[in-house]
Amino acid sequence: MDKSSQNSEIHLWNALLKSLDNFGQGMLLLVVKHLGSSPGRGGFKMALDPAGGMCGSIGGGIMEHKLVEWCKDALKNGQKEIALKHQIHQAQVPEHRSGMICSGEQWVAAIPLDHGHRQMLVRIIEALEKGEGPTLKVTPMAIQLVDQMVTGKHFELKADDWRYLEPLGYGHFLHIIGGGHIALALTELASRLEFHVTVYDDRPQLHTMELNVFAHQKKVVDYENIADIVPEGSAHYTVIMTFGYRSDTVVLKSLLNKKFAYLGLLGSEAKIKTLFKQLIDEGADPRRLNTIDAPAGVSINSQTTHEIAVSIAANIIKSKHSITS
Repeated sequence: MDKSSQNSEIHLWNALLKSLDNFGQGMLLLVVKHLGSSPGRGGFKMALDPAGGMCGSIGGGIMEHKLVEWCKDALKNGQKEIALKHQIHQAQVPEHRSGMICSGEQWVAAIPLDHGHRQMLVRIIEALEKGEGPTLKVTPMAIQLVDQMVTGKHFELKADDWRYLEPLGYGHFLHIIGGGHIALALTELASRLEFHVTVYDDRPQLHTMELNVFAHQKKVVDYENIADIVPEGSAHYTVIMTFGYRSDTVVLKSLLNKKFAYLGLLGSEAKIKTLFKQLIDEGADPRRLNTIDAPAGVSINSQTTHEIAVSIAANIIKSKHSITS
């Protein structure tokens, strides 16, 4: 089941839609580019309504506060033009000082919205709920949806002319195989990190699967067929955490030769050592086994299910940024 309300991007666009319905206008702040140690990264967004309601962030601090105050005045004065705000986080620069001293830079587009943008917001929300859709395009003249296909966010600046492109939908997909308590904790965390999360288990009516309101999809599957069900590719991350040794072995053997941005296996070092030896004896390539995060997660002496989830998420994030950087 798609639990779109758990997705912060959808929540932000819904906040803008609500602002249009309640006040007839709203403002989107969008970080279109960043350099260095900027607190606001490309793609960060913030929604504002004329009553002072806010959703999201463009980096926080005095910089965000000043831009929010500027937007409040712009909304009050009925501004229609899109403005690009260059923010430099250094105290010594002669202009564009943000008030912060973290040494980076960011460019923030302040985009006024009115009832004429309502249908576009509805389409954006629908695209995010599906996990795929058109591309968001922003220029000094307009914000719109286009069918142009892009990979990742793009910003071009030439003199006073600029263009920002951002594909809608999810760029990263997490597949959790095994729907127990750790899967529940990891799903909650990963969904807030903007992953599209699918949880698989071979047990129908599993209590923790029923409790999992954070997963975008939940599937009861036969682990013998898992290779035909879980997609591969540089946008796909997979963690194996099934009920026991046998099912872990079945799943890992099935997925071993598929290409993922990340493949992790939960378990004790003793269990993994035994499992890997079995697979090598059966002909598995030791070099491939060495690429698996096993035991899955950063070594932080995790004890609780949520601590284990944090440790796994840390390595997934590390893999994500090594792929996209």
